[in-house]
Amino acid sequence: MDQAARKKIIRNTIILLSPFLVMILINEFYRIKYKEKPTEKHHKVIIIGTKKEINRCSWYCHDTDIDDGCKSKHNPIIKNKSIDKVYRKILEGLRKGNYVVMNIIFLVILWPLLMYIFLLKCINIQQKINSMKKKN
Repeated sequence: MDQAARKKIIRNTIILLSPFLVMILINEFYRIKYKEKPTEKHHKVIIIGTKKEINRCSWYCHDTDIDDGCKSKHNPIIKNKSIDKVYRKILEGLRKGNYVVMNIIFLVILWPLLMYIFLLKCINIQQKINSMKKKN
């Protein structure tokens, strides 16, 4: 294996692992900063409480009716309601099936994998463009 191939493998590994390391760092920093006592939900200790809160999302928003969830109270980013139907269908589908497994499949495996593939593709295309510029 030549030097360029090794550099590419190291680069791709760093790109793959860095989001997970950043996520762990943010989570651990939040644990230190969060002053409230952790609560228990479904026999698991959780940082974010289960009580209704006005200024931020909590498990209360997550567990209430789909129309009364976090989106309408804490995330009013998209004003024209263009994604509401899709949003509700996704939540309905998740609530009917095994929610934890679906979250792991989509948010931990598929979404990061897709973003990783797209990022590597962009990097490879940019490297080809740069090499073509050097030749000219």
